[in-house]
Amino acid sequence: MQTFKRIAIFLLALITVTYAFEFMIAQPSTLKILIKEAEREEVNTVILGESHAETGLNPYALGKGITVKGQKCEAVSLAHRILPVVDQYYLLKRVTDNNPNIKQVFFEIDPTYWQGKSMYYPGKDASAFPFCSIPDKMDYFKNILIKQNYNSAFFNYYIDKTSLFYVPQNIICKLDPDYIEGNEKAIKKIYKTNGVSFNYKYVGKGYRQGVKRSGKKRLPKGFKAGAVNGQTLNGFDRIADLCRKRDINLVCFISAIPVERIRDKDENYSAIHNYFDELCKSKGVDFYDFNYIKTEYLKRSTDYKDFTDCDGHLMANFSKKQTAAFIKAYNSKNYSDMFYKNYNDAVSAVKGVKLK
Repeated sequence: MQTFKRIAIFLLALITVTYAFEFMIAQPSTLKILIKEAEREEVNTVILGESHAETGLNPYALGKGITVKGQKCEAVSLAHRILPVVDQYYLLKRVTDNNPNIKQVFFEIDPTYWQGKSMYYPGKDASAFPFCSIPDKMDYFKNILIKQNYNSAFFNYYIDKTSLFYVPQNIICKLDPDYIEGNEKAIKKIYKTNGVSFNYKYVGKGYRQGVKRSGKKRLPKGFKAGAVNGQTLNGFDRIADLCRKRDINLVCFISAIPVERIRDKDENYSAIHNYFDELCKSKGVDFYDFNYIKTEYLKRSTDYKDFTDCDGHLMANFSKKQTAAFIKAYNSKNYSDMFYKNYNDAVSAVKGVKLK
């Protein structure tokens, strides 16, 4: 009996310390707030993707140009930087379980996250696990967490100099009444906590605008269809299957990136376009590649004013243009006519654009 008590006390102490460290070190969660927003009865559209989707589509503008089964498009973006595709599936399942009025998904594809090992980032608010139902938590643990290293699987935080630096701000943010209640205005406070507000302005509904160039450089990453991560592809398959079973219209798109990346042979952009075009066709879903769109529908500036960085996060004005082009493609009976058919035509169209 004494041994049992000691074990129980040890486990209780371990759990207490673990949650204390998670509370202090893990980033405040914007996802928990946006999930609450997406589960509101009037919401009928969800935007998924990584960071490019956060700046790529304006949910407010979508509401002025798109209807969903005769109703105004009420969209919320659940897109999040470094959020794995498979986690996006679990988020979509969570919100559609609780909000059956969601009948449309706009899924942004960032090829950067489709190759190499699928990463799990403890403490970075880039996991669906905390928000899953009990059965889905079991499924997530079996298919994802158990394949990670021990620390990542059981502890939702990562200790390094950077994470320790943010501890005071994390605590203040998590004790804020707006954060505790899950009010959306807490997201602006979170942005200030994690430093995102330096280059971006949070507008609402999960959408942020680029307001300042970061000067971030990016090394080219060649794309090979044979190197697509199996877990990522499986996550996309599950998203497509879930949408089909629940009568949800799925539209996929690739957000515009700097022309230097499109022209760079090391990026192998023609392979990127061809792979995802065929993948979407195999699922029977529409696919808009805004790096192949004709210039009359999305005109690029002749300097670096369209993006905050070389990676491809959109500035506010260019995001407005891309959202307008998205709406036009969505409402077009023959949207394919708005896009070039091959890589050479797409590159020729932007050959006069110079980046400084």
